[in-house]
Amino acid sequence: MPVKFSFAMFLCSLGFLILPIGAKYFADAHSMIRVNWLVGTYFFQSTAEVLIGGLGLSMISKLVPHKEVGFMIGAWYMVSAVARFLGGYVVAWASIPKHITDPSVTLGIYSGLFLKLGITAFIICLIMFALAPKLKIYI
Repeated sequence: MPVKFSFAMFLCSLGFLILPIGAKYFADAHSMIRVNWLVGTYFFQSTAEVLIGGLGLSMISKLVPHKEVGFMIGAWYMVSAVARFLGGYVVAWASIPKHITDPSVTLGIYSGLFLKLGITAFIICLIMFALAPKLKIYI
């Protein structure tokens, strides 16, 4: 299962890295990219989320004592809620200032942000792949 988590993180990194590629090489004269790039991002991000969500709940029911499964699944959902709440702060931090209205400037800012997020997710993916054999021993 740790390898599946790592694969999900790889898909997450692909989802982030698609947008900077589209912005750099396929943006038109108005600094717009086709919606296909966004669809690709959603595909990889959604697939990764489905893998992580299902695997996480499966591992909880497999590894936690029977009496505590309900509590731990509730904790899983609570941590997910806190992560989404904190994600709101990340979005606010990454938003474009109101005085910037030029699409070419905003495209550069957002593609740089998604590139950083994609590289970070890929590094986490590599760490997870490296740790997967050791974690398999305990599962």
